[in-house]
Amino acid sequence: MTIIFTLALWFVSASSSEVEIGSDGGFIEPTVDSDDVTRLIFPEELAAKTGKDGEDIWLSILGKVFDVTSGKYYGSQGGYKHFSGRDGSSAFASGNFDENGMNQDTLTLTPNQIQEIVQWREFYVEHEEYKFMGHLYGKYYDNDAKPTSALKTIEGMLAIAKENIEKEKKSNASYARCNMRHRSNRSEYKCQNPKKVPRKMKSWTMDSGTRCACFNIDDAKSMEKELALEIYHKD
Repeated sequence: MTIIFTLALWFVSASSSEVEIGSDGGFIEPTVDSDDVTRLIFPEELAAKTGKDGEDIWLSILGKVFDVTSGKYYGSQGGYKHFSGRDGSSAFASGNFDENGMNQDTLTLTPNQIQEIVQWREFYVEHEEYKFMGHLYGKYYDNDAKPTSALKTIEGMLAIAKENIEKEKKSNASYARCNMRHRSNRSEYKCQNPKKVPRKMKSWTMDSGTRCACFNIDDAKSMEKELALEIYHKD
């Protein structure tokens, strides 16, 4: 569901005039002129911005509020109406658009899910038609529009996610992924190289926490405990 949602939204993406994520994975606040103070937006104001009675449509992601009125998907009949007038950050990663999903605490998500949300936030920052309106008072920004401890924790989780990507790259370079085929009652895993065997091992980026990798049979036996390898089916 998340994949479908991701593909659909990216069809309306546009070029960037502002960058928000630094090369070190840190958060970069929008540059403003000295006489331009970032506006603080309260939840009550955001809640009124759903397009009803001709109002604009705003949404918030990790406390940054954007005017998405020009997007045809956010009105009352749109596929992404769930995001209008609120901060539903967690749903950008989970794809769960019911009330539980929209209200899920982002701090309960994995670092990899946090990275997905940050990528969506970058999408809104870069979109040439969606305007940054200000910071939402509450979980992510205080009454001075400064990042809260929750947002700083999320920044730390983002750094972990970037580390996980590098670990996964190294793992993939050492142990190739398996091929998977679904049967009526189970999934079968095979390696392209017939001299290798499939094993379940730790994944640094998959939400399931595991992936299928191919090993020489001798390596699979000698590294079974070290890498906590599991056998899918009898070799």
